[in-house]
Amino acid sequence: MNSLKDIKSFRSLILMAPLLSVMACTKPEPIYEVDPVVVNVQGGTKKALKSDRQFVSGAFADLLKKQMSSDELDETMVCYESMTDKELMRDMVIRDLLRRSTQVPEATAMRADVSDFVRNAYTTFYKREPSDLERWTIEQQIVQDTTISPAMVYYAFMSAEEYRYF
Repeated sequence: MNSLKDIKSFRSLILMAPLLSVMACTKPEPIYEVDPVVVNVQGGTKKALKSDRQFVSGAFADLLKKQMSSDELDETMVCYESMTDKELMRDMVIRDLLRRSTQVPEATAMRADVSDFVRNAYTTFYKREPSDLERWTIEQQIVQDTTISPAMVYYAFMSAEEYRYF
């Protein structure tokens, strides 16, 4: 009789073993929590996209330091609007204005006071002061790479997304 009881206990133990092993091997899933972080884009207060006409006349004023005549603007806009690739046309406008501008400083003037050059570029093109990181980054690039010209820096500023906004 005792052996029958032992057999039943042994059988119960064998049946419960897989269940116990599954429960013993189960680990709780880790919970990862992340605090919400608000990221602000520099110059992020600019919300109004410039129209094509505003972009062309603004680029002209920024580089040539005078207003574009309405006839010249109309003529430019006919060409501008005839192009289907607006990015290419913006690039062509910027390059043409850089080529025509007498307001782009010489490389020696840029390198004589890099900090002032960077600050002036930000205030001219983005209508704001650069952050410390922006100023430092641009200054370091100009100092470390002697092939960078003022026209290249101006081109980079005018080609940036921020330049397309007010």
